[in-house]
Amino acid sequence: RRVFKNGDNWILQLGEHARVQIFQKGAHVTHWQDSNGIEQLYMSPTATFDKGTAIRGGIPVIFPQFADNGPLPKHGFVRSSDNWICTEHGSDTDNVWIVFSHVSDESTKQVWNFDFEFDYKVTLFDNGNQLKCEARVRNNSPIDSV
Repeated sequence: RRVFKNGDNWILQLGEHARVQIFQKGAHVTHWQDSNGIEQLYMSPTATFDKGTAIRGGIPVIFPQFADNGPLPKHGFVRSSDNWICTEHGSDTDNVWIVFSHVSDESTKQVWNFDFEFDYKVTLFDNGNQLKCEARVRNNSPIDSV
């Protein structure tokens, strides 16, 4: 059981074969191999990892809107953001996990004028055969601005 950084990616490893790769940009889960080393996620062959672009495939973080059903960028702006930071990672007997956080700042307020904190936890467990992704968003804007 271990968590480590590999370039722009974080790796969660549980046992010999089970591992999850999370690209720090967008806190995007890009690979998940189960305890047999079998890939569980689809990644588009046209996926790019360039700054400011969304990654195609895997498990993206979509916030604050889905698709182009509103005035914001398609699927929101955190999906391609470089402002995610790792705030916690660890392991115990049966799990490995990592938490990424994204908070509002002047650049996000130019697109969406609200204060927020977004925490995203990825946990690999059950010998690497299960993956749990948990999102928590806190609205820090004054009530009269919502």
